[in-house]
Amino acid sequence: MLELICDQAYTWSGIPADKSPYRNHGTALNTVGSFDGVEPGSGTILFPHPNSRVRIAAGLGWQPLTALKIDVLARVNLMAQAVSVLVAGHGSFRFGLSEGALEAQFDNATGTHNYVRAADAFSPDHTYHPVPANKWVKLGFHHDGFARMRLFVEDELVGEAIVEGGVPSVQGLGVSIGNHVDQDGLQFPGEIDEVRIWRLDPKAMKREFLGRPYTVDTARCWVQLFEEIVGWAKTHPEQQAALVQQCGAVQRAFLRALFLLPDSEQAKLRAALVAFGDLWFAGRIAGPEMQTVLCHWVTLLRACGLDPGGDPAGTALAAMYADVKIDSHARLECDPELDAFLRLLRKAVDECGKVAEAQ
Repeated sequence: MLELICDQAYTWSGIPADKSPYRNHGTALNTVGSFDGVEPGSGTILFPHPNSRVRIAAGLGWQPLTALKIDVLARVNLMAQAVSVLVAGHGSFRFGLSEGALEAQFDNATGTHNYVRAADAFSPDHTYHPVPANKWVKLGFHHDGFARMRLFVEDELVGEAIVEGGVPSVQGLGVSIGNHVDQDGLQFPGEIDEVRIWRLDPKAMKREFLGRPYTVDTARCWVQLFEEIVGWAKTHPEQQAALVQQCGAVQRAFLRALFLLPDSEQAKLRAALVAFGDLWFAGRIAGPEMQTVLCHWVTLLRACGLDPGGDPAGTALAAMYADVKIDSHARLECDPELDAFLRLLRKAVDECGKVAEAQ
């Protein structure tokens, strides 16, 4: 689930004001504003000098990122320098143009498998896809956070790469629009009407877990359990760190496998998750409807070659939980609905979508 962290329009003479909840307003440096953009009065910003840029501080919205989606509404003059920058984050990512075609890159631990361009082997037809000149176009960059990085012109895929790792947090120099963060001379050759940026919502799982109806007594029980877990983590820092690392590794491996699936298979899995969410948020988490949805989800996973019950990393994680003696089963007595849901999930993993072994 993505979260909007920057939504800049330049309606007031190129002033970089942000409409997102994070208020990532920018400081315009040596830029020029224009009244008309895509529509009369929509406003644009231009970067006429080698040191022109909009600077945004590295606030909380940029830490962490993991997934990253950027949409820029722009009009490009391609009779300019060979390389230019639309948006860049210090020590994190860069999105811009190279020889007239979109390109993007992010920092990762290996320094490889982190680049894409709308040309050559990266494009769907293995040809060069220049950005249309002197017309307003929507330019897009999307890194799902786990497996794929893509470029779009008017929502049409023009470049794709299989990548490793998520997009790291933006470092101290913050974010730059219209030029590189710490290098002059890469100013964007044209006008920008709007910049919108999303990241992977770090609180999405927490909100979804807490999004179903609770009784007062059940909520109090969970508060007590969470307090006990926090207390345990404070007194067992090494074990807590190992659990966090192991949980993260299992989650990243599973999500990477999902995002590597063809788009058609991902669409089927997302539809199943929508049905799951409808039941979860309505509080109907333990009945026959949920049983059907869970069985369908597990069956789809196995049809895609993903076995939710046979993952060695998951088995290792379960063993680690046992070693540190974290036992929440007794606590589920105060939330019988969730206990019943977990039993349905186990039943689905044990029984659904398995291919009968040859006799």
